[in-house]
Amino acid sequence: MLTPTALATTCMSVGGGRGQWRILGGIGRVDRWVDVRPAALDRLWAAARQAFDVVVVDVGFCLEVDDSPGAWGRQRNAAAVSALSEADHLVAVGDDSGLGAARLLAAWPIVEERSGALATTLVRNRSTGRGGDWRSAVRLTLPAHPIVDVPDDPRAMRASWRRGRSLGEAARRSRARRAMGAIASSAVSG
Repeated sequence: MLTPTALATTCMSVGGGRGQWRILGGIGRVDRWVDVRPAALDRLWAAARQAFDVVVVDVGFCLEVDDSPGAWGRQRNAAAVSALSEADHLVAVGDDSGLGAARLLAAWPIVEERSGALATTLVRNRSTGRGGDWRSAVRLTLPAHPIVDVPDDPRAMRASWRRGRSLGEAARRSRARRAMGAIASSAVSG
């Protein structure tokens, strides 16, 4: 039985200072997708809500449901679809390019189908400049959602990766860290 305590002890502890993160990795091999069952995911989300103040699930970009009827055991996207259906807030990330905006907008109908009227923050990732064209393109389709820019900050990212630390630990003054902090605060508070 998956209890909140069992889940918390299963997760890897990272960080310190103002808070501690617990990380549970995903399924790293295709042949393990058959192990994902809806009831297990339901128990996972319930235990996570009880064990932690905030739960963040990175679902990537693939939210399609397999065509095979009753194929839950074979769906590679089952965890992503399930997580999105349980979410309180969605952060949709698009690259700071025309192609990034186009991909975000092309994927939006399926995101909206899976998430419904979920509170959403749109992120223009690795942003450079004001992004007027990006914002205009996205605003035409998604006028109601706030857009937050995460500045391109390769130096801070390299420092973080090199040290195996979060941006808050490795590059405290990073503009990207401040932007991500604002996104997190917005998602948690509203």
